[in-house]
Amino acid sequence: MVAISSTFSAVMTAEKVLEMATIDGAKALGLEGEIGSLEPGKKADIILIDLTGLNYTPLNRVVSQLIYCGNSKDVKTVIVNGRVVMENRQLTTVNEEEIKRRTQKAADRLIKRAGTESVRSQPWRHT
Repeated sequence: MVAISSTFSAVMTAEKVLEMATIDGAKALGLEGEIGSLEPGKKADIILIDLTGLNYTPLNRVVSQLIYCGNSKDVKTVIVNGRVVMENRQLTTVNEEEIKRRTQKAADRLIKRAGTESVRSQPWRHT
């Protein structure tokens, strides 16, 4: 958990931080007519969050706890433009294991091409 001073919350409320991440972000992109809030005619991008974790206990002010205590591991389901792309923390549109395998292979090739393979096996340095 991140400690947030009372000064920060007086300067910028949790509600304002949430607005900045949603409707204000859409406005900055000039897309407030399409995204940024849940309204008829707009694209429906929604996340469902598990509020049962210790970081939400006791649950008092939901928005404050989402902003100050939440993290990506709390997200259970993601819906993008009305399409479920993650459900119960499982990706539904891609093969996650295949992506991890291909990413590792690409990293291995890059490291080899850069000539930095020895960095992977360097001993632990504590000074």
